Amino acid sequence: MAIIVRTAGGPAARVERTPYAREDDVQRFVAENPDAIPLDELGEGKSLLVVAREFPTESGPIDALGLDAGGDLYVVETKLARNPDKRTVLAQALDYGASLWAHAGDTAGFAADLDRACRKLHGASLAEKLAERFGLDADAAEAALGRARACLAEGAFRVVVLMDEVEDRLRDLVSFVNQNSKFDVYAVELECYRHGEQEIVIPRLFGAVARKSLAPVAPAGERRAWTVEEVLADADRLAPESARAFRRICDAAAAMGAELRPGTGAYGSLNVTFPAVGPKSLFTVGANGRLALNLEWTPPAARDALLAAARGLGWPLPDDAASKRPSVREESWVPRADAFLDAVRNIVADAA
Repeated sequence: MAIIVRTAGGPAARVERTPYAREDDVQRFVAENPDAIPLDELGEGKSLLVVAREFPTESGPIDALGLDAGGDLYVVETKLARNPDKRTVLAQALDYGASLWAHAGDTAGFAADLDRACRKLHGASLAEKLAERFGLDADAAEAALGRARACLAEGAFRVVVLMDEVEDRLRDLVSFVNQNSKFDVYAVELECYRHGEQEIVIPRLFGAVARKSLAPVAPAGERRAWTVEEVLADADRLAPESARAFRRICDAAAAMGAELRPGTGAYGSLNVTFPAVGPKSLFTVGANGRLALNLEWTPPAARDALLAAARGLGWPLPDDAASKRPSVREESWVPRADAFLDAVRNIVADAA
């Protein structure tokens, strides 16, 4: 396809479509011109702020992470049409989203990493850039950041596949995924033409018609007050073995003198606090199937013992786990729940 360019009163020129030379060129263009992704087709006034490029995950770096004014989180993966592995781009983007969600127990760490990435990209904090881009006051910017953390915890990402040309098969795949999964996926085509010093880009968004609403995520300011009984009932929806392990840990912790304090998130969770160890929770078990080690605020002796025990059990923890609140999935902790309880008993006994 070609377009016709004409300066008023001058001759017309036929301009052929110009393919991008590198994926990095597309990424940089969108970071500098986020309105090239036409999110306004999803809602009036909706637009994107790219807050990080090459954001690291265990599955590899995400090409770009973005937020809109409401705090919805966008995973953006770029691929050129001529790339031989372009058919894997959607699976790659979902894999990156899954890798982010795998560390959902450390939302504070995620927010800090995102802020550092934003400072590197824009020379301003994430809150400052949100306020500048969307005209938000301090409270609204903080609410957007709170929703971004909630989206991480729920795995409620919006995936954007960004290409210079979107083929029919990818359009069909996007529609299929939107109709049959919890994800919202969009493909964006950037059709580029260059004429002299001018660059003309025509964006097209695919997937908006077939999309469904994401599972609701509670805004940062809206928290649910759970009871212990409600959390246990929520955890009963896990796989039978996981539900039994959840109750076994709670019962054993209570027998050791622990206080079980319900969380206030979108799903049930119990913060397990041992007064002999410290005033804050030692670990948290969630009805989403994750167990978080609250090492960030645990006193040094108990923290080191808990970290050593978790690593001895083979739980996958980051190198800097001692300064965070890392979490593990149920397939890691459930088979070793009794060994974990033995370690906790020793920690409580040593602290008494």
